Formats: sequence, C-alpha cells, structure tokens
Amino acid sequence: MAAIPMHKAVLKIDATPAATTLTDMSSGVRTLTLNMTKNASQFHTIGTAAPDAVEGGYMWSVDMGVLVDISATSPYKYLADAVLTTGEYTVEVYTPDASTGSIKYAGEAIIQNGNSAVSGDGGSGNPMVASFNALGAGALAKSVVA
Repeated sequence: MAAIPMHKAVLKIDATPAATTLTDMSSGVRTLTLNMTKNASQFHTIGTAAPDAVEGGYMWSVDMGVLVDISATSPYKYLADAVLTTGEYTVEVYTPDASTGSIKYAGEAIIQNGNSAVSGDGGSGNPMVASFNALGAGALAKSVVA
C-alpha cells in the first residue's frame, strides 16, 4: 500500500453562499484536517457482562490553518468574510489531488469561527496563520474522482 504524503490535499470552498463555482483555497491553506465522528453509546445491562452499543448519526467538520493575507482573493479574505455572514458553503476536500482516481469528500457547511484571525509576535519571522472551522450542515459524500 502506498502512503499519501500529508501535503497532498486540495480544498475547494464557495467564495460566497450564492456562488455556483468553487474556489480552490489550497494555495493559502497551511493545514487541513477533515474530521468525522459517529455518535454512539456503549452500555451494560444487569443480565450480561458484555457491553452493548447503539449508534446514532454522524458529524463532520474541516479545520483549516490559513495564511493571513490581505489580498482580495485570498482564502483568508473569503473565510473571514464567511464567519461574518450567514449561509452554508459547499466544501470539497480531495486527496491526494483533484485528478482522476483521487478521493473526494463534499458537503454543505457553515464557516463557524476564525480563531487567531490576527496575531502578532514581536521579532518573529513566522507568517500569521488563522484557524477556521467549517461545521458540516448535512450529509458528507465520499466518492472517487472520475
């Protein structure tokens, strides 16, 4: 089995909730994590020693570390604006890239927060990186790019 290097991912998001074409945000995204969690509960009954479990729905989100950039078309600008407006955004995450045979996850999300939207560190030579979170607002579809 071939492992996929961690730098091999693509992130596309609507520039606005009304957008019909997704914008590739990859060039301004430093870190990207797709999170998926299934709600489940484990329990015991008094008649057995072995546990039982039930499952519920699932949740998903995308965490992004984005370079702070003041240009009008930067991922930082689009995501900071999204936190300050209402509406759902289409989010697509690909690995290792968006070519044929790659894995694609897609769904609608609310851009929930922008932590460290501006941060300074005297004498530092490191770039500012803001943390954004897209909270899934519906199903997450997994497919293979055809």
